[in-house]
Amino acid sequence: MHFPHFFFFLLPVLLTLPLPAASGLIPPHLLTSRGIPFDSSITAIPPLSEAALVKAYPSTKTCTNPPFPQAECDTAATAAPNIELAYTSYSLTTLGQKAAVLATLAAESANFKANINHSNNRPGQGTKAMLLFPNVLAFASSIDALKDRVRQLMGGVVAVSFADVDKISADVQMSVRALVLPASTTYAAAAWYLTAGPACPKDTVGRLSTDGWAGFVYYVTKCLQAGSGVDAERKGKWCSAVAALAPAGMDMPVECNGVALGK
Repeated sequence: MHFPHFFFFLLPVLLTLPLPAASGLIPPHLLTSRGIPFDSSITAIPPLSEAALVKAYPSTKTCTNPPFPQAECDTAATAAPNIELAYTSYSLTTLGQKAAVLATLAAESANFKANINHSNNRPGQGTKAMLLFPNVLAFASSIDALKDRVRQLMGGVVAVSFADVDKISADVQMSVRALVLPASTTYAAAAWYLTAGPACPKDTVGRLSTDGWAGFVYYVTKCLQAGSGVDAERKGKWCSAVAALAPAGMDMPVECNGVALGK
C-alpha cells in the first residue's frame, strides 16, 4: 500500500500525542500524573515519622560523636513523636504551620543535637528552638505543671524584659531553663512561640497556611525576627521539612528548586 510522503512525517507526532482517557485506549490509572500542586494550607498530612525525619535530616539517625554534649542530642526516634505531640498540643494542622516549626527546630538545634546555647554567654537560652531567656520564662510559666516551680525560682517574678535579663542571676536562668529541657517540652517551644510568643504577630499562623513560601518569609522576619530575609541554611531546612511532611505525590514549592535537601 502506498502512503503519501507527508504521512511519515506526521506519524511520530501522532504517536506522541496524549490520547484521551475516554477513548478506552489508555486506562486512566496509566496516564502520567503531574502531581498535586504544593499547597501550604493542606491538612491531610501523615503523622511525622522517624523515617521521614531521617530522610529530611539524615544526621538525626544517630547521636554518634555529636558536636555538643551527648545528653543534649536526640535522634529522630525521640524527636518525631515529640514534634508530632507539639503540633497537636498547639493546634497546628496545616503543612505550612508544621513545616515552619520543624524547620525552626532543626535550624536552631543543629538537627536536634543541641538543647542549650553554647555561645554568646547567654546562660538562660535553650530548648530545641533556642528561646532566649525572657521567652523561656514565659514558655515555662505557660505550662501548668511548671508554673509554680518557676514562680518559686524567680522569687515571684513572672516576666522579665530583654533589657533586664542580666538582672536575673545565671544560676536562676539556668534553673528555669532546665525545667523545659526534657523532650516532652523542649520540642514544644517552637510551636508555643508561634502561637503565643509575645513578639510573634497574631496573623503569622494564618499566613503560614495561606501564603506558602511568602508565609514562611513573614514568619522568619516578623515572628522569629531572624533578619530581613531567609538565608540559604534556613531555606534548606524549610524545604527539607516540607519534603518530610507533604503527602505523597505533592509537588515541592518552586522556591525549593535547586535547593539541596537533607542538610
